[in-house]
Amino acid sequence: MERKPTSSTEAVARGSGSSMEGVRLTGKVMELQIGMAAATMMQVQVVLKALGKMEAHLGPTSRLYLSFMRKVGKRIDAMEEDTFMVAAAVLDPYTHYSLNLCNHTDYATALTDAIAKILDPKGALSAIDEVSKFRECQGRFGTRLAQEAAARMEPTQWWFQFGGDVPALQKSANESLLTMCLI
Repeated sequence: MERKPTSSTEAVARGSGSSMEGVRLTGKVMELQIGMAAATMMQVQVVLKALGKMEAHLGPTSRLYLSFMRKVGKRIDAMEEDTFMVAAAVLDPYTHYSLNLCNHTDYATALTDAIAKILDPKGALSAIDEVSKFRECQGRFGTRLAQEAAARMEPTQWWFQFGGDVPALQKSANESLLTMCLI
């Protein structure tokens, strides 16, 4: 049984005329979604740099700085949380076998940041060590069954089934993927 499309664009891509058309369209949709996530990450970096300069100029306890932070602090926090969007894209098995985003520095950095937010420091170190097995398709990740199942199973179910060799990364993947489902 093939995995149900997770979006209307994926459903259109899967239902289009030829299978190659569907693959190309799905790939383009993924690239756009990932590009949007990367743009969000870049916006967060720019905003945080600007805030650092503002804090240095005004002082962290000045009335003007504190007033500004009360107004924009929630939005900044929300932007920082978007690392989960990138982590979910990197850890999605279907995307992994199509694009292997773990090999891209910006995405790997976002994944590391998300893992650090999800797990305690010891668990985060374990998960980061385990990323290489996933990135390089070692162990169960390298089997044909895992690759074929990625297109047919929900991502959280896939991680339950194939992520047992990397328990800390498995936990991070499920947390990231579930967080994105709730947004």
